[in-house]
Amino acid sequence: MLCFSLSKTKISILCLFFLAPQASAQANFQGIILSKDDSTALPFMNIHLKEANQSTTSDRNGTFSFALNQKVNVLHLDISGLGIITSMAIPWDNQTVHKFYVGRAAFALDTAVV
Repeated sequence: MLCFSLSKTKISILCLFFLAPQASAQANFQGIILSKDDSTALPFMNIHLKEANQSTTSDRNGTFSFALNQKVNVLHLDISGLGIITSMAIPWDNQTVHKFYVGRAAFALDTAVV
């Protein structure tokens, strides 16, 4: 019985040894999408992070987050929503929350003939 419990302990230590570096390599990248015009939060924007090939949507307060590897130095984001399509490359320095100021594209409608 003692041999079995030692084997169990050794297996637990080996699992901890191999899984701990992977768990510590993860980091949380957080951001908030703000209007360039008046600094208000822009909700429900689509954000695509190219390095992780992940996409998410900002919440009603304009915030979003991604889990990613700390070895990433530069992040490439595509942000889109109603009247907004933009791409950004930013250096990532593991700050708590990154602020992204985006402007709405000006567009005009053609005259409708009835």
